[in-house]
Amino acid sequence: MIAATLFPILRRHAESLALAYLGVRVLEGAILSLSYVAQLLRVHLSQPSVEGGRWDAVADPLGDLLGSVDDWAGTTGLLYLVTFCLGSLVLFTVLYRARLVPRPLAGWGLLAAVVLLVGTILATLDLAGPPAGAGLQLAFAAPIATAELLLAGWLVLRGFDASATAPQ
Repeated sequence: MIAATLFPILRRHAESLALAYLGVRVLEGAILSLSYVAQLLRVHLSQPSVEGGRWDAVADPLGDLLGSVDDWAGTTGLLYLVTFCLGSLVLFTVLYRARLVPRPLAGWGLLAAVVLLVGTILATLDLAGPPAGAGLQLAFAAPIATAELLLAGWLVLRGFDASATAPQ
């Protein structure tokens, strides 16, 4: 709902980017929803084996397929992370261009989104080097987490620049 809430403000400064931001965030929500449904179906399929019942020959490959859906669409999956990064790039681009927040804050968000995008791709292709796994993902995600926390704090304490949000 953040994208829908920000849409009227962003639209005043860059309508096409505001629409792109809204669309990417809707796509992000759809990808996560698909991942969560796959996780729930996988749990449901595993119930007969847990209860000591017969494990259907179709359930095992289907469970593997549902697991792979979570691998690419879940919160650590490539598809989700690329979509998230694109949404962040669009948001921080509009914030930077329109000067809705201080430029260093918006610039940090842009840089952080690029770091996460490049890091995600490098980690997925095993090109990031020896440190792998959750620690590497946290290292790439730390800048964007910081940027989003700073943006949230700024908006709570100061809001958007009043001159930039005034009707034109």
